[in-house]
Amino acid sequence: AYAKAHNIIITETIILLESASHKTQPMQKVIDVCKDKSRGFQVVACPKCGKILSGSASRGKMGAYYPAYHCSRNGHYFRVPKPEFDKTLEDFVRTITVKPEYVDDIIAAIAELWRERQAKQLEANQ
Repeated sequence: AYAKAHNIIITETIILLESASHKTQPMQKVIDVCKDKSRGFQVVACPKCGKILSGSASRGKMGAYYPAYHCSRNGHYFRVPKPEFDKTLEDFVRTITVKPEYVDDIIAAIAELWRERQAKQLEANQ
């Protein structure tokens, strides 16, 4: 619902990659491939410009940190809190299923595609 409401562009990579993991350990196998635990997902694009969302944590008045995904390129600003975004993405992905016999092949193919796209995005963001 949140993803639809804010037109978050979720790349085919994350959708296919995450859906492939319904085999034995829901999502974890694939999340390990595409998520750096300290930096979050790095395959989700900004709904306004299409570049990969950045992540950071703002410090509040009382010293608490508030991590979020955001983009402020090309004269626009988009921000969503990390816990809310991660939960929305994971809830969405859990609704997708893949036949067990295709899981390993899909993970391998999509992981390679993800690496290629991430390299291209890193070049584009510089």
